[in-house]
Amino acid sequence: MTDERMKQAVFTGPGELDFVEIDIPQLKENQVLVKIKGCAICTVEQRLWQGTGSMPYPTVGGHEAAGEVVAIGEKVRQGFEVGDRVVLGVGSDGGVDYYSRRGRTLDSTLGWEVYMEYVEQYGGMSGMWGFGEYRVLNEGELFKVENDIPFEELALAEPLSCAIHGMNKMNIQIGDDVVVIGAGPMGLMNIIVARLTGARVIVSELQPERLERARQAGAHELIDANEVDPIERVKELTSGRGANFVITAVGGKAVTEQALQMLDKRGELMLFAAAYPAPTLEFDLNKIHHNAYVVRGTAGKDHNDLRVAAKLIDQGVVDVKPVIETTLAFTDLTQALDLACKSDTYRVVVKMD
Repeated sequence: MTDERMKQAVFTGPGELDFVEIDIPQLKENQVLVKIKGCAICTVEQRLWQGTGSMPYPTVGGHEAAGEVVAIGEKVRQGFEVGDRVVLGVGSDGGVDYYSRRGRTLDSTLGWEVYMEYVEQYGGMSGMWGFGEYRVLNEGELFKVENDIPFEELALAEPLSCAIHGMNKMNIQIGDDVVVIGAGPMGLMNIIVARLTGARVIVSELQPERLERARQAGAHELIDANEVDPIERVKELTSGRGANFVITAVGGKAVTEQALQMLDKRGELMLFAAAYPAPTLEFDLNKIHHNAYVVRGTAGKDHNDLRVAAKLIDQGVVDVKPVIETTLAFTDLTQALDLACKSDTYRVVVKMD
């Protein structure tokens, strides 16, 4: 590799984006340098663009990314080779702290230390650094894939891993009934993963166009919540009992209250989506007690979730194409962000080549 400089897209304020040229981060001995080939736009970047997020400006977005290895540190032990296709992780690559030893890399106390090391390598620029031509990562944050899967699909391993992370918290059995409320991008990811458990997947959604996407993603039953009472329809589909599991892929008070009414005895509610501003809820505690309901939350993923997600896409076990709205060039990132922020848009992926 002969390049010494690279282009990086920097959010400088709401609706403001600059393409700057910076030095390619110097590779440390335990790191791998990747040429970014595809990076999807998540709600994190949407909030940066709209000015509703909590990250300070200026910052570099982009954390749903995949690319190709171009350089390898001399003490990297995983056997990477130049030209390898890889899925990129975010955060700590694990270590020897309490949480990492338990496989909970998301909770690792080393995460902030690793992040600040990256900030230093990027000349003090904060962010996630996917919206750039190159990305340097510790070797433990890369997951190699073997097949010629398009980079725009590999980039969606990260959001897929978040659905896997939540699904692994629930003890779904073959033949159970799982309701997913909301068929947006992450609703589709939950549908895709729920299918793998052997459960019947029921989807409730207000927009007919999104119900069609849910069908493409593998939903067994579709509920148009504009046409029928979704609570009553779930009961009809389950002989009056209710669902074993309900996943809210849309955040909000009304959705959560609706989800609780869809549950069978001993049912589990997974709060997958956040809501802004944060709502408060009033639960009938006796109802939760007597019906032995379980209410869970989930956010992010551990390293093993990303490994599994990369493998599932790479080996063709899952198809994430229904989640993709379109792909645009890196130079059209402003247009891509405008499109991604529309309420009816699925994942927009930026391609670097």
